[in-house]
Amino acid sequence: MPSKLEKPGRATVKDVAERAGVSRSTVSRVLSCPTLARPVTRAKVRRAIKDLAYQPCPIARGLATGTVPFIHVLVSDIRNPFYAELARGVEDVAREHGYATVFANTDDSPERELECLEYTNKLHFAGLIMMSAAGRVDLKRAVTKLNRPVVLVNRIVPGLTTDAVILNNEYGGYLATKYLISLGHKRIAHLAGIQKSSASADRNRGFIKAMKEEGLDIPQGAILQGDLKLSSGEAVGRRLIQEGLKYTAIFSANDQMAIGLISAFEREGLQVPGDVSVVGFDDIAYAKLPRIQLTTVRQPSYEMSRAAMNMLLEQLGQQNSVCRTMRFEPELVIRSTCAAPKS
Repeated sequence: MPSKLEKPGRATVKDVAERAGVSRSTVSRVLSCPTLARPVTRAKVRRAIKDLAYQPCPIARGLATGTVPFIHVLVSDIRNPFYAELARGVEDVAREHGYATVFANTDDSPERELECLEYTNKLHFAGLIMMSAAGRVDLKRAVTKLNRPVVLVNRIVPGLTTDAVILNNEYGGYLATKYLISLGHKRIAHLAGIQKSSASADRNRGFIKAMKEEGLDIPQGAILQGDLKLSSGEAVGRRLIQEGLKYTAIFSANDQMAIGLISAFEREGLQVPGDVSVVGFDDIAYAKLPRIQLTTVRQPSYEMSRAAMNMLLEQLGQQNSVCRTMRFEPELVIRSTCAAPKS
């Protein structure tokens, strides 16, 4: 029959304290900040931990120290393959360093973002990575009050001083538009993303820059509004067809909407790129499928998210106190959805 100190089941801090002949607070001190305990005491506690196969509960330890080893990651919509790739990079690095990740969808809602920030505090998460940031004044205030490391990914919030990993989105929009112009297109539309996203705004700015540089008109209605979802691209595609499709090419702010456009066009008997050319943005896995072969602007999402998590780890380890912005460059990937316009 097991003794009091060798009872079956998972060992507790109390069990370790009894075995080592110390108080529970001493055990906690050895676990959380071993240098504050005497060498002899540390040795006794560690021997008891080994004898009892004790495994500390990270949540319980976190509540005692003020943080738990969890990283809160806010994404716009995890169903979007682009965000799934970003999430994977964060999780891979976090796991390598003993952190778990908790993901939350914001749907680009400022109210939902603020709600998620409240959970970051209430649940004592160690740090926050934001892949969704609308940039409202109250969001900036809430992030500042977190008192936890924060890294922005692919978004910039004016006035918010924190680490960020971004893509040169303006250049990406410029690349896509210049390529269409090089094929001979002059009547080009841009299917833009959500207005409150700095990434979408920069891609739109790149489109405008390329068009103006070539002396091409951007008529009213040529900049279309979408929400970065497949259904949005389909809806805009149907509307363009109903209006007579005035454009020979369309640059979409992301691949999801670009694929939606192609689906709508082909459903109505239009050929891509025979009747209309389409360029996307992101280079998600679906863009490479033989049936789609989407010409797009690639951003190194996995590498960007790994960089973001490493920046957060540096903050957690207090290895860096100066806020930095790491910028990645996009790349045009030419596939099969673009061609010269019909004469």
